[in-house]
Amino acid sequence: MRSALEQKGLYVEYLEVVDPHTLQQTDANQSLSLLAAAVRCGTTRLIDHTFLMTRKPIVAIDGPAGAGKSTVTRAFAERIGLIYLDTGAMYRAVAWLILQTEIDPKDQTSLVKVLKNLKLVEKNINKDKRFSSFPKLAATLTDCSEAAINIIDDDTQYCKISYGQSLAGTIMHKEIPRQITICSHVLNNNSKTLMINDLSKDDRTKELFVVNPDMPRFYAGSPIVTSKGYTLGTFCVSDKEPKALEHSKLDGLRMLADQFIDVYESTISKYDKEEIVNTDKEKIISEYYSSATILFSDFVGFTKKTEQLQPGELIEILDSFFSGFDKIMDRFSIRKVKTIGDAYMAVGGIPDLNSDHAERTVLAAKEMINFVKGLNYQQQALGNEPWHIRIGVHTGPIIAGETTSKFDIWGDSVNIAARLESSGKEMEVHCSEETKAAIPDTFTFSERKDVELKGKGTLNTFIIK
Repeated sequence: MRSALEQKGLYVEYLEVVDPHTLQQTDANQSLSLLAAAVRCGTTRLIDHTFLMTRKPIVAIDGPAGAGKSTVTRAFAERIGLIYLDTGAMYRAVAWLILQTEIDPKDQTSLVKVLKNLKLVEKNINKDKRFSSFPKLAATLTDCSEAAINIIDDDTQYCKISYGQSLAGTIMHKEIPRQITICSHVLNNNSKTLMINDLSKDDRTKELFVVNPDMPRFYAGSPIVTSKGYTLGTFCVSDKEPKALEHSKLDGLRMLADQFIDVYESTISKYDKEEIVNTDKEKIISEYYSSATILFSDFVGFTKKTEQLQPGELIEILDSFFSGFDKIMDRFSIRKVKTIGDAYMAVGGIPDLNSDHAERTVLAAKEMINFVKGLNYQQQALGNEPWHIRIGVHTGPIIAGETTSKFDIWGDSVNIAARLESSGKEMEVHCSEETKAAIPDTFTFSERKDVELKGKGTLNTFIIK
């Protein structure tokens, strides 16, 4: 090798087989060695190393869902002559089924029966009148030329129903590799609807457009998520021309995706939401909601007030505030979640799914501030200091559920609402861009750019006047 390099006119400084752990010169016949080299090409010094092995390695590749692990691993294996094996999706699917059905993993008969109940990939719903009109309705709602319902597994996207595609397009898109699909990006969008105004210019899709210049220019897709919170695929629309959809149309697409999976789940006899009572532990009966509005509030300077007031007096004042907040929630059909110390949490859109839940939640938040102002007059008349409240409001997907003793909500949207509250201003309603987009233009806003939300980075937020 040294001779070959020198014949090319390169100056070899060193070329040695070393131990990969100690970097000391070693016998080239050991199971794992490192070939280290330093070569000069003119004034440029080149350094490289290559592993020498007596057996082929085992390589594991990990990453987030939809990142292309299968594609990268397969290409990597082919490039260096290794065997490709991907069993992760199978293990995850089986583990989820076992947990959901609470069957004994050793009961093979029951396992086979549960696996057979999942038929969405193989089931032909294209001719089923309960589903066949969904894509056309979506295309009409969004003024797009094409629409489709796609189910996506670890490797493949399956088009179950489509509208507006040519016969050739329908056949071509029936089954395609997940890694070259636009819909795979929806699965990495935090359970939110994704809109790409121009596929030919977006960094995520422009390479696909170069390969197939006849593909649509506009795309919008909403995730199809089961009532238990598992994403199965996308409900998408597309158009030949670049465009943008207003929030109401994107929200309509989201609601159609919800409606589709609700109808589909109702057709599966084994898919139910019956409450399971366990005497040893509480069972959480949860359901996914693609859009809800979370309200989170607490009192400014509460710790100081706990030092100044008697415990009984503090509880009495808090009870006055919380009782008033409860009545406000009832008036605006908002569901109270819980109180934690001086914090008060409520959620709109559960379980009624009304499309105006963001507006009702914001109005309830503003009414809470007015109520606090009213009680402050009483406190000041008694010689006490006034109380001030901060409120954060965010609209997004959540999991809502009940145990045998309480109702609660979970998800990243809950965390964002809490962060909006903590970074807000006293006696103001601090909301996210998602909430602003979901409420009427009759509200006035003061924008706050690049607000640092703990654990969420910087976001543009708004104070509702």
